[in-house]
Amino acid sequence: MTHVRTSLDRVLTARRDPDKVKRDGWHEVGVLAVSVDDGRLDAFERQFLINLGNRLYGPRNGGDGAVVTGTSADTPPATFDAKRLNASGGGL
Repeated sequence: MTHVRTSLDRVLTARRDPDKVKRDGWHEVGVLAVSVDDGRLDAFERQFLINLGNRLYGPRNGGDGAVVTGTSADTPPATFDAKRLNASGGGL
């Protein structure tokens, strides 16, 4: 297959760093894109994002909002129950 050269070649082939796109989105228009699997989040921040996502868009993959997280074999996973957290006043 042949490549058709256009004046947009440089623009179309330039790949932006995903973290830069997220950072620019936050700074320029106030849109925050964060993965719940982002290693920079602690357990509280991760659960906050899950609760917010569940509230705005519903549970992921048909789940009930509960999540189990853990980062390594030597760290036991922390278990969170979003329904219990919300009932205790700690949720959204």
